[in-house]
This record gives sequence, C-alpha cells and structure tokens, in this order.
Amino acid sequence: MLLVSRAAMAIGYAGDVIQIGSAEELKAFAELVNSGVDGANFAYGELTADIDYGTESTMIGCDAYNFQGCLDGKGHTIKINMFGTADGQALFRNIGINGRVKNLKVVGKITTEYKYAAGIAAWSSGTITNVAIDLEIISSIAGDGTHAGVVGVAYGGTVIANVLAKTTINSDGTTNCGGIIGWTDNKSTVECCLAINDITLSTDDGSATIGRNSGNIKKTYNNFYTKAYGDATGGTLVSEEDLKSGKVCFLLNHDQSDIQWTQTIGTDDYPVPFKTQQQVYCSAATACDGTTTDEGATYSNTAGGTPTAHTLVGGGCTTCQASNGSGGLPRDVAQGYMVPAFVERDQNGFFLVKNADDMVWLGDIHTLGNEYFGMKLMNDVDFTGHDEWLNNNNWYGGYVDGQNHTLTIAIGGATTTSIIDRKSVV
Repeated sequence: MLLVSRAAMAIGYAGDVIQIGSAEELKAFAELVNSGVDGANFAYGELTADIDYGTESTMIGCDAYNFQGCLDGKGHTIKINMFGTADGQALFRNIGINGRVKNLKVVGKITTEYKYAAGIAAWSSGTITNVAIDLEIISSIAGDGTHAGVVGVAYGGTVIANVLAKTTINSDGTTNCGGIIGWTDNKSTVECCLAINDITLSTDDGSATIGRNSGNIKKTYNNFYTKAYGDATGGTLVSEEDLKSGKVCFLLNHDQSDIQWTQTIGTDDYPVPFKTQQQVYCSAATACDGTTTDEGATYSNTAGGTPTAHTLVGGGCTTCQASNGSGGLPRDVAQGYMVPAFVERDQNGFFLVKNADDMVWLGDIHTLGNEYFGMKLMNDVDFTGHDEWLNNNNWYGGYVDGQNHTLTIAIGGATTTSIIDRKSVV
C-alpha cells in the first residue's frame, strides 16, 4: 500500500488506512487525493460513519490526478446534494485504472445544466463493486446529457459488478443518458448489476438501459432492469414481483457459490449488494446459472434446492451463459472477473502468481477477453518452454508487480532472465 505524508492532512489513520467519518474529513480526503502530494492519489480510505456531504462540490480525483487508490465504504452511506458548475459532477470526478470503490451507499441528488452527472464517477477506468446508489439527477441541459446512475463515461478497464443503481432522471430537454453507464468509451465490464430506473426524457432515442455505446461493454453478464428505455442490450427485464419475491436476488448470485446479494423476503422490496440481509434460496433445483424450469418454484430465506454444478472443460463452463454466452469463465462476482477458484488473489484483487501454471492460466483468462487484471509474482518463476504469453492480438491493460522476483523465459531458443519492475504496465 502506498503511504502518503501524514502531515499533509488533519484526519486520522488506522495503520496505513485513512479514516473518514465526517463531511470535513471526506473533503480533506478529496483535497489530499487531488493534490497528488507524495502519491496521495493512491491513498486508501475507509468510512467510519454515515456522512452527509451537504452541498459540498469537492469531488475525489481530478483531471491531473485520477483517483488510483481505494475507498471502502464499510457499508456506510454518503449523502450528496451537488450542483454542477461544469461538465462532470459525481462523488468522484476521475477514477483511474487502479482505483477501487467498494462497500458503499450513495444517496441524494445532482442538479446540473452540464453533462456527465453520475452517482459514483463522472469518468472512470476503475473497479466499482458492492455499491448501492439512490440518485436523482435534475438536468436542464438541452440535448446530450450523458448522465448515468453509476459512471458518466467508462474508459477501458472499467469494471462495475454487484451494483444497485436506483436512478431518477427527469428532463424535458436532456437526451442520451444511461441507467448504469452514460457512454462506454472503451472495453468495459458490467456484471451482476440491478438497475431500478425511473427515467423520463424528451426521447428514448440515443439512451440505454444499461450503458450507451453497448458494443464497448465487452463483458456484460447477469444484469437486470425494471424499466427499459432506449437500447436495452446487456440486461433482462424483471417485474416488481420478481424483485419482491426474491427471484432477482437469487439470480444475481448466479451459481450461489459466492453470495453477494441478500434480501429479507416479506420485508425488503428489492435485494441489496451487501451481506446485511438474509440469503435467498430457491425451492427447486436450478441450473448452474441459477435458473429453473420449475414453474412452481418459490423463493425464501429457508434453504431449498441445490444448483447443478458447472460443467468445466478447460476451466470454462460448457452449460451456462458464463461460458457460452460471453466467451468467459465462471465469475468471481465479488470482483467482476472471469475466474474460477484457481489462482489465489489478495484483498485488492491482484492475482498471486506462484508458478508457470498460474501464468498459463492467466494467459487463458487474457485470451478469453479479460485484458484488465493485476498480478504479483510471489516467487521466481521459470517460464521456459512457453513461446508466448499475453500475446494474442488482445492487448493487456493491467499491471504486473514483480516484487523483485525473477522471470526466466525462452523465446526463439535463447534463455533470458528478466525482472519485471514493480507496477509495470505490460
């Protein structure tokens, strides 16, 4: 973890993690990140309480210093009431490729006559997981607004997984908005998300239920929405009863191997991407993607049927959409990556590479379409006997931390020893 100067800010630490428990401390955190002092835009912060940010407009991350650290909400809520003064209004202005936002609730509204208003970030290349947003956008811009529930503009590397976006946008003149992403500029991922939209624009033309420019959402899987407008690519329409019954909660957890969504049936109108409520079960046996053909199936908080196991061939499931529908492998939905439990990862999502087999497996992940993942060498690795790696015309946009270990390779018959520098971009 990157350490920043503690003299640079008047808020507390727990070890190396900045503690944020008030509006003043949240603003101080944003100002520190935006200063870039001593690499402050790589800072790690966590909330210690719910925060009412009032009408404060200071965003985290700026054009000069994208947020490259982590903000862990720890299940707490940030309430915003922002007024846009220029393009780009959100809790975060810019999230970089290393930036992570997780375990956070954002509620409130944004009033703007400019473009790119969103619940989490105006512009992002980072990873947003286990976040719940309840946002009203009051827009007076005429024409293209590119507003969205989660991210205004998603650049290459953006991962949005296990996110609830309750978004209200009302405007007589604004057009071109998205339920989750306002505009997908480059290859992004949206997985296991729920969009509860209440969006009324002058026209649906040019807008999208999940994300505009949906062709650049390279991996979209297991997403659901309650109201379609514009392009509905990348999601499945569900009813209010589907939400209340627990059916959507169950489906969002896919094969039920890693429960990220919970709901107390009879109390909660919809599920949340936190482990704060109860797990939902299906009364009938289900396929490996959580679906069932049993028309009498019901959903409750009492253990029921058992999902069918994945049919794994070469690490991929030949039965469910996780393989056939999107070209990927079974997901670890907590992180949004296409990964069966093969290569261990640390708490920040970096794959821990211990041997050549791990490298081969990650090469397969890359070939299947996941360009954005980080990895760390845990040992010296002998990779001789392999002619290439991460070299299949599918460019790699992640980070490699060699941790001063040695990677031995053999290309063209000559054995070479190379050290991968820390935080190299491959």
